[in-house]
Amino acid sequence: MTDEHPNAWAAEAIRRVEAPGRKAAPTPLRRLPLPAMRDVEVYLKDESAHPTGSMKYRLVRAMFREAIANGAIEAGTPVIAATSGAVAVAGAHFASLLGLDFIAVVPARTPGEALARIEGEGGRWQTAEQPPAALQEEARALAERLGGHFLDHFTDAERATAVWGAPLSVAARTVRSCRRSLTYGGTPPPRRARASS
Repeated sequence: MTDEHPNAWAAEAIRRVEAPGRKAAPTPLRRLPLPAMRDVEVYLKDESAHPTGSMKYRLVRAMFREAIANGAIEAGTPVIAATSGAVAVAGAHFASLLGLDFIAVVPARTPGEALARIEGEGGRWQTAEQPPAALQEEARALAERLGGHFLDHFTDAERATAVWGAPLSVAARTVRSCRRSLTYGGTPPPRRARASS
């Protein structure tokens, strides 16, 4: 990104992390047909529409913004997570977006498909040497050895989403989408015309 003042790097990094959120449309509602219950309408919120295919995308985006803003992630900081799931995939995505190394410490029996998704987003993985119960501590120790940031989605998630999360929770956005869907008969509401100046 830039070799300027660390605050300039942080400002640019936050801009990059936020950009996908501004461009992405709200995750859509999908109607689940229930032929045996015609009077019942069930809608599912399709979180797979996010760039990394999971609702963890929002959480990890907020965690990156928080860590950048408080100086825990700076230019060149490796980011380490203790998971092989959606948090690792989203972590690899955002680290790659910022030109940072990402390493997921994964359980020994992690399926190849999960590892390929981490690699597909630009991350690396390493198999844990300790039992699964020690995964968090092993990843935290690796972050310390590398001078990196441990992306702790268990401890840091609440603070990050409180500070950097969207104004509405996933539940509130779902209710809003359902109301729009019911109001407009399952079609998107009409867009308001902008007044020209």
